[in-house]
Amino acid sequence: MPLNTRQSAKPQGEPSLSGDNLPLTNLSGDKETVITPTNSQIIIPPVIVPPHSPTNSDFSPSDSGSSSDSGSDSDDCPVQTTPMGNSSTATITVSGHGKRPSVSDGDLTPAILLEFVQYCRCYFDKKDIPEEKRVTRPVLFCFKDVHISTYVSTNQSVLGALPFGNFLKRIRNNFLPHDWANNL
Repeated sequence: MPLNTRQSAKPQGEPSLSGDNLPLTNLSGDKETVITPTNSQIIIPPVIVPPHSPTNSDFSPSDSGSSSDSGSDSDDCPVQTTPMGNSSTATITVSGHGKRPSVSDGDLTPAILLEFVQYCRCYFDKKDIPEEKRVTRPVLFCFKDVHISTYVSTNQSVLGALPFGNFLKRIRNNFLPHDWANNL
């Protein structure tokens, strides 16, 4: 059986997808080869593994260890997060290195909140804001979910003056499941 193909299990009478009989290019070898799929084979796309998966040590439920390395290299900052599977889960987009993140509408998860923290730290580093002066105001309206944005709008004067770590604690307490730390 050729590389990157498998036997089709398509039942009889199932409608054909458009482009089923178009030639495809095999990029798995040193040389580019045109493959014309038959009714018995289908091309399987490659699986792309995300570069980072958060661990328990990356994101703790307390703010006691919220200080970050002041000498962190800003090149370690992530650039873009793409949606993974569940469409009701929030996603993060960033327009460029050192820009504020945007958290889409959807369920907030510990992993998404962790990435939000990383992007915000990159933003603070890029703007040369010292750790002790990192308040919430610059990233206050990064959440697009109606529940979170309503909470932020309602409490804007209080939240905007909070240190960043305290803001994160309030977001965790209000928008993550109560047992989130036990489910990592």
